[in-house]
Amino acid sequence: MPAADTGPLTVGLLGLGVIGQVHLRTLAARADATVVLAVDPSPTARETAGIPAYDGLDAVLGDLRSGLVEEPDLFVLATPTSTHLDQVERLLAHTDADVLSEKPLTEDPLALDALESRGDAAARVRVVNHFAFSPEVGWGVGLVAARGWGEPAAVVSTFNDPYVTMPPTRRASYVSTWVDSGPNQLGMLARFVTGCEVRAHSAAPDGSRSVTEVGFATGAGVLSANWHTGDSSKQTSLRWDGGREVLLDHTAMTGLALDGGTPVEHFGHDGTVDRKTAHYRAMYDTYLRDRDHPLLSLAHARSTAALLWQAAGAPRVASLDWRQPLTRLG
Repeated sequence: MPAADTGPLTVGLLGLGVIGQVHLRTLAARADATVVLAVDPSPTARETAGIPAYDGLDAVLGDLRSGLVEEPDLFVLATPTSTHLDQVERLLAHTDADVLSEKPLTEDPLALDALESRGDAAARVRVVNHFAFSPEVGWGVGLVAARGWGEPAAVVSTFNDPYVTMPPTRRASYVSTWVDSGPNQLGMLARFVTGCEVRAHSAAPDGSRSVTEVGFATGAGVLSANWHTGDSSKQTSLRWDGGREVLLDHTAMTGLALDGGTPVEHFGHDGTVDRKTAHYRAMYDTYLRDRDHPLLSLAHARSTAALLWQAAGAPRVASLDWRQPLTRLG
């Protein structure tokens, strides 16, 4: 990271797809960071990037070695999940830049053990955990702390995304509902609870639906994810004894708190930016102010990978039967 008086952080962006464009827009709006190069296999994406763009990481590394381009301070990875770990390892080996990767870095904790065996990985690698910094989550964390409620006794979180109709090649970049949405839910949950573990897990054979039962120090929760939906919809309910509850609408970035069943606080977003922009703006605010924040760390990425992996060996959610057909209207 450059010193504060040396100018904006220079960034190389790998991936100009949907999430890559969010990174690009978010960074373009900042005075303390500037994207100086991009990488994407799509000629159209490269032509419209508005910055020097390469068709692959090999081409970038070649120009860095020959001195044709100056090395950025940071590489941001917004590529498909299956590419994250390999690209991180290559950047660590062939550059001196820091690396900020989309989550999950990997779902294999043993692979992260190998990465962490590099002496510089923990210092140089950070992992995007954008949902944990969403405005309504920050509000909920502050409310719980101010009222002294402690950790909740029960959590129900439902994340729904309209991915089922995507072409197979595009859906493949998301892996599954658990691998795609699970890290978002676990990152959000980490702001409210400690000692999370997977107790039971079930998923549809194609990965398009999943339900996971988790336990934590003060209670238990259910995390569900579903791609069979007409639109995105994400909500979380956190409950305490005595009728205390925090309802978070992650899609609208709003919240409602109740104490003894009575509403006590209501949170709304100013509506100036969309959800993803709000998430990533807050994430970059945190990264550029405190890059050692625990929720961006390699240690948190490893905890997430361990939980993703743990689900594979967990007992099935006994009450679920994925053989039930989906109902189609029309």
